[in-house]
Amino acid sequence: MRRKFTLIELLLIIAIICILAGLLLPSLSRARDMARRTLCQGNLRQINLKTNIYFSENQGYFPCIPGYAGQVTFPCLLMGLMPNADLSKHKIFMCPGFTPTGWYETAFPWRYAYLFNRDHLANGNPATGNQKRIHQIAKPSLKMLQMDFSDFGLNHYYRSLSNNTAATGLQNHVPGSGSAVPEVKARAAEISPALLGRPDFMRGRHAVTVNILFIDGHIEARNSGPVARDLHMLGTWTAANSIFNPLN
Repeated sequence: MRRKFTLIELLLIIAIICILAGLLLPSLSRARDMARRTLCQGNLRQINLKTNIYFSENQGYFPCIPGYAGQVTFPCLLMGLMPNADLSKHKIFMCPGFTPTGWYETAFPWRYAYLFNRDHLANGNPATGNQKRIHQIAKPSLKMLQMDFSDFGLNHYYRSLSNNTAATGLQNHVPGSGSAVPEVKARAAEISPALLGRPDFMRGRHAVTVNILFIDGHIEARNSGPVARDLHMLGTWTAANSIFNPLN
């Protein structure tokens, strides 16, 4: 005669399954984050290839972002498209770990998932002398070209890196800064409630790391805390040792 499970035995089996699930779920979540980070790095590699094509076709100049005039965005320049073109089909400009919030991010996600180092590299045009060329960068392996970024109300493809008011300091838009940087926590009253509610702002887009494409073409995943501090917390983005200042 087949022996039946007792209620206690069934409860014990269910408890064991729940314990195993509790142990496995964090690992599965981290594996998913790592997969997204890898896909994001693939996007940045494609962006780097297109940037190099742009260099070859434009005498080594970085893509010109002339401020608000015409609203020319970095992705449009790389794709050879008109300003404000619909880039929703070009997935390389949309980080897989980026969750749009608000109308602008939902409507134009390719403008808000990554940050281009505009202020130092392409703030102007060749006629004004502000637009830089690749050969002018002395330490390309140490300086940022593009990185993960969570823009809330700032269009960073033609917005200045140096726009750092109390309420919209750009260090507050580095994924993971909400939980990784004590100074950001101390300024919670100055941070938008919508920004505090962003999952990538509080927990990090890729397991509390941000992907950074450097000017020489290599990509690193760095802890978001130090990156957030470098990007404005102490105004160090203009310092010679900052990854955001490619001219020193």
